[in-house]
Amino acid sequence: MRQFSGSQESSFLPVYYCNLESIMRMPITQDASASAYQIMSYFLLDEWMARKTNLIQSPKGEIEDIYISILNELQIYIVQKLEDRNLSETLIEVLDRKIVKSIFMPIIYGKTVMSTAHDIKESLSRFLTPKECFQIAKLCFEFWKDRFHNMKCFIRLIRSIGWVASASDRPVLYEVENILTIQDYMKMEPINIWVYDKLHKKRRQVTLRVATDTRDRRKTEISSFVNFIHQKDAHIAMKVVEQMLYYKAPIYTVHDNFISSTYHSKKIAGIYNNAIISLGRPLRIINEFIYLNVMKHIYDNIDREISDDLKIREINPAAYGHLMAREPKSWCMEFFKGGMACEAVENGMA
Repeated sequence: MRQFSGSQESSFLPVYYCNLESIMRMPITQDASASAYQIMSYFLLDEWMARKTNLIQSPKGEIEDIYISILNELQIYIVQKLEDRNLSETLIEVLDRKIVKSIFMPIIYGKTVMSTAHDIKESLSRFLTPKECFQIAKLCFEFWKDRFHNMKCFIRLIRSIGWVASASDRPVLYEVENILTIQDYMKMEPINIWVYDKLHKKRRQVTLRVATDTRDRRKTEISSFVNFIHQKDAHIAMKVVEQMLYYKAPIYTVHDNFISSTYHSKKIAGIYNNAIISLGRPLRIINEFIYLNVMKHIYDNIDREISDDLKIREINPAAYGHLMAREPKSWCMEFFKGGMACEAVENGMA
């Protein structure tokens, strides 16, 4: 820092002010650490996960790291489960945050044991054999299943809804405020075409993969949870930007990494939390997702069948509507199964 003598005291404030101005204009990054785990902690009301992802502030004001926490617990799990002490000691030494993140971030998006084993092999081939890499990948999946069983159930729920929609020959729909996302994966089939190679001056065959009219259930199931989380993530990011623009604050974002000036950067954490809260009640979001992709089509089909039956049996639609308003739909279904006479419906208006 610049030194000032007594005769230069009058120059101190202008220089300090200039330095302060440059510091306050310096861009500061605020990263939403492990945003997928943050969103899952919100849906599952998991306080431990919310604290480890800084969604809930630490009592001491410390910045937590979910992957460091997973690393610490994984090391204990390895010592308890592995019978090979030499292998467990090696893993304790070589496993770090980067490797743990490369395993446990993709795992929530449908990464397989074989694919994870391949990644471990690329990172730790100097220390582990291919067989040991697969053993460690399998152990990591077992640890995740045991430690985060509630998350596994949540992921299976969302994926199952996506599979039901695809099996019913419908796209998967995701909805947040002002946005409706449509996911519609189709199976690909290879076709061969002939092209002319100008460089070698001859024809050659090229294989292209073209979408068919058949929906890809497997890809839809795996991708359903990914897209469910990503849509919520995008909604949160847009809400943060919207609020920062309301304050006329500079803001730049790449996914969930927000960049603003030093003066405004402190606001981002609170705005981010409010953006997550703006999603609404977790159970309501899940129920609306189930209704949009499963129940709505069931009700639409029932109403369509009832409407057709009313026309065939010449029932007064006004009488049916009056009865539906007074009695449960399940009771009214008895009539359409033949258990009630037409007069009973007409008398329902009395």
